[in-house]
Amino acid sequence: YSNFSTIDLITDSSVLWVNSKFTGGMWNSSFWITYDILIMLYDIGVDIRTYIIPILKDIRKHYAEYSYDGVTGATCGLIELMLLLDKRYHDELTKEGYTTADFNGMLKWLIDKYESQSTYDKQTVILTLNKYHTEIFAGNKFGIDEKKYLEMLKPVCDSSYSKNTHTDEYSGIDLCRNISVCLVCENRENEIIELLGYLKRNQTPSGRWTNTGRTSHVLVFLLNNLSKLKSLSNTDISIDDMIYNGILY
Repeated sequence: YSNFSTIDLITDSSVLWVNSKFTGGMWNSSFWITYDILIMLYDIGVDIRTYIIPILKDIRKHYAEYSYDGVTGATCGLIELMLLLDKRYHDELTKEGYTTADFNGMLKWLIDKYESQSTYDKQTVILTLNKYHTEIFAGNKFGIDEKKYLEMLKPVCDSSYSKNTHTDEYSGIDLCRNISVCLVCENRENEIIELLGYLKRNQTPSGRWTNTGRTSHVLVFLLNNLSKLKSLSNTDISIDDMIYNGILY
């Protein structure tokens, strides 16, 4: 008898493969690939201490004036990554010179740029602020308060996300993003149900959304929000079936 399951075997093999591809900086020189890998390793309990310092040194090459290459999405990703790492690896962040001033600076950079951003980038900022709401707003630690957040939230929540003329052309990732925004805005049940319908129709009979990577993204989204989505009334869409078919794929 053994408690070691097939999932454990897949996890161990994946971690070994990821480790073999690490060359002392961001994986494949990509911030987003590195972001996904670090969060995955963090979530499954792998000690990522040995990766952090060289990755932070690599990120430093892109970090100027409290942003990542002056790009809203990547700056939001960097804030998320730093807040996550700060929970277990505060000493490593400090060693590389990242402090509360950096969190303050990045948040201020996002706020200052907010009004001129596209709807997509505004969504990105709101999703980041919501995801780490407690860490960012507790005790006004980083110089942004709830009132400011609500002001920023209003234009995002004033938009419709299920009745766009191009909604039927959205990818699975786009639909997940729009559902996420509707969950943040609250009281958007009908829109969420419509978007779930599009998501269901986008899934092939084999359970795939476009490719393996996007299928994984959608599955993680559905699993992370399963209880909220299943609590919606008046829908014949089986989220369990979507997840089951996606896993089988």
